[in-house]
Amino acid sequence: MRAEWKPNLAERVVLRGLFLLARMAQGSEARLVATECVRVMGIRGTLRYTATALKVTKLLEGEFGGITAQFLIGLASLFIGCGFCTYGHVMAGAVLWFRERGELHPLDHYVARDLFEMTDAEIREKLERQLRQPEHQRLLLLVLRMHDLYLECAEGTWPEDPYLEACLWMWRWTTECSIVDGITRTPETSTPNHPVGRDRATLERFERARREARSASPA
Repeated sequence: MRAEWKPNLAERVVLRGLFLLARMAQGSEARLVATECVRVMGIRGTLRYTATALKVTKLLEGEFGGITAQFLIGLASLFIGCGFCTYGHVMAGAVLWFRERGELHPLDHYVARDLFEMTDAEIREKLERQLRQPEHQRLLLLVLRMHDLYLECAEGTWPEDPYLEACLWMWRWTTECSIVDGITRTPETSTPNHPVGRDRATLERFERARREARSASPA
C-alpha cells in the first residue's frame, strides 16, 4: 500500500461501512485489504468486486457445499500466492468441519503454511497424503483438478471446471489488493474469512482441540 495515499471523504465513508460490514459478517475487519481495494479500484470498483466475490462464493457453496467451498478458495489463493486469503479461508473450512463433525480436519491453516514452501509436485503429494481418507477424496479430486487448471495442463473437461475456473479468477482479482507491502498474516494471527469467525465458542474449542492433538502427536 502506498503510504502517501489519503482517502477522500467519500472513500472514508465507504471504508467505515466496509469495516462495519466485515466485523458484523465475520468478526474481523481486514482493514488493510479493504483500504487497498478502495485505493486501487475506487469506490465503484470495490463495490463491484465485493458483489462479484459474494456471488462466486455463493456459486461455489451451492455446487460443492460450504466447507469444500472454503477449502477450494483457500487453496486457489495458495496457488496464486496469497497467504492472507489462504490462511483465512482454509481455517474457515477447518473450523466449519470441526463444528459439523466434532473432529479436526487433516487440512488446516498450519498445514497450508508448509505448502507455501513446496514445489507444485510436492504440494500435490502433500495433499494426497493429508486427504487420503475416503471422506476427503472428493475434496482431493477437486483440488487437484483446480491445480491442473491453474497450471493450464488439465486434460478434457469436467462439469465442475467452470466453478473451479471462477474460483481461480476471483482470487486472482483479490490478490491484486491482498499481496502488497504491509499486508501480512500467519497461521497464529489468522481468523476465518467467513461468518464462522463470529462463533467464538467454536473457535475456542477448535483451537483447544488442535493444541491437544499437536501435543499428543509424536515429535
